[in-house]
Amino acid sequence: MITHTPKADVPTKKEKITFTCEKDTRSQLEEWAAKEGRTLSNLVERIVLEALQAKK
Repeated sequence: MITHTPKADVPTKKEKITFTCEKDTRSQLEEWAAKEGRTLSNLVERIVLEALQAKK
């Protein structure tokens, strides 16, 4: 029998960060992430990485 470990239980070397936003902002980000087949966390990371690259 094969069991599936939820992603939340998988250890990661990435740092966690929290930010506060309006409910509507979160809803829009969740919709965007879903349309791209990403998690909300992955989408936000991609947005931040692109902003950091543009800043260089």
